[in-house]
Amino acid sequence: MMRGRRFSPLFVLILAGCAAAVQLTQGGSEVRFLTNPPSDVLTGYAEVGTVTCSSHNMFRRLHTNIVHCQNRLRNEASKLGGTLVVVTSQEIVEKAVTMVGTAYRRTGR
Repeated sequence: MMRGRRFSPLFVLILAGCAAAVQLTQGGSEVRFLTNPPSDVLTGYAEVGTVTCSSHNMFRRLHTNIVHCQNRLRNEASKLGGTLVVVTSQEIVEKAVTMVGTAYRRTGR
């Protein structure tokens, strides 16, 4: 009888962390994400802060690291009361991703 291989819980957590990107929170899922908005898009919005992310996990695919940073920026913007993130800087070197964005909230106009 062949028995299955058992993995320690720590190994499973490390492996899961390597594969998955940050998940959107409920608030983060309501934040719009833009990279090159037309200037009139920001009419009716007020700046609430700067959000940043660096994802240098070489065990993940580049796309996963990009999504990781996009989700992190949206989640952080939500914590600041933002409803929109505009990326102001993005750097990709091999699989390493760094993003900086400005978070905005709707002013009601």
